[in-house]
Amino acid sequence: MRIERLGAFDAARTYAMVNVAMFDAVNGINRRQHKSDLAHALVPPFGAPARANRKAAAAAAAHAVLSALYPDQVSTYDDQLDVHLNRLRGRGRIARGVAWGEYVGDQVVTLRANDGTSPPETQPGGSGPGEFRADFGAAAFRNMTPFAIADPLAYVSAGTPALTSPEYLAAHTEVRLLGDVAYANPTYDEVFNFWKAGGGSVRPPGEWIKIAIVVAGDQGTVRNLSKTSQLFALLSMALADASISVVHDKFTYHFWRPATAIREASTDGNPDTVEDVNWNPRNGSIGGSPEHTSGQS
Repeated sequence: MRIERLGAFDAARTYAMVNVAMFDAVNGINRRQHKSDLAHALVPPFGAPARANRKAAAAAAAHAVLSALYPDQVSTYDDQLDVHLNRLRGRGRIARGVAWGEYVGDQVVTLRANDGTSPPETQPGGSGPGEFRADFGAAAFRNMTPFAIADPLAYVSAGTPALTSPEYLAAHTEVRLLGDVAYANPTYDEVFNFWKAGGGSVRPPGEWIKIAIVVAGDQGTVRNLSKTSQLFALLSMALADASISVVHDKFTYHFWRPATAIREASTDGNPDTVEDVNWNPRNGSIGGSPEHTSGQS
């Protein structure tokens, strides 16, 4: 994510594809070895080997997805796969696990190839009161085929408050005062610095993954490969599917970011909002997508 400098929605889709592939690779072997009846996420378990190394399968599945999505990084992925496989024992089981994992990863890539995220779509920026100013380059994600939920549009918001409403005034005032970079507050700075997750980072979906890694470690879940792979598949699918309703709202309402709203408050038709042409956001970024709905929150 860092090297490719993915956007937040692209990152969420990638996390989901990788973790789904790892889960389905592990789950397929579980179905053969332990007669598990746990449903697959995307790839059915048909053809899974009974005597195969599940860790090898998970690693190979992740490798297959990442190599297909980001071919310029294949040598890095190859090296990382070798590191994982060299820690394992049982050449036959490893080989069967790798073959199955590669198959599952390839299937995930194929099944998601036409999921509505390509070709990219850009929504032009606006210029009027309440309108997001820059081009929004991730508009296609509102049409993405969900990983798990039946209807992502069931979760869209009711929209933004009117610029002249008390609700808008309250939000405008709160952000202007508490989100101002000039307002010294170490606690707020720490929160903002954690969640801003800009280009070259794991992005906000990756921060949730990092949180889950810590929680899974604290709870001992990581000692169980089946539960761990299921946890991260479910989490990453939820993050990806949440992106659909988020981008739908961003595209539909095309609402301006706080920096624009505060610097141009005299144009919003609300006599009670305060304009500050020198206002800058605490996290240092004006924002690359329309403000509503927030992807981070």
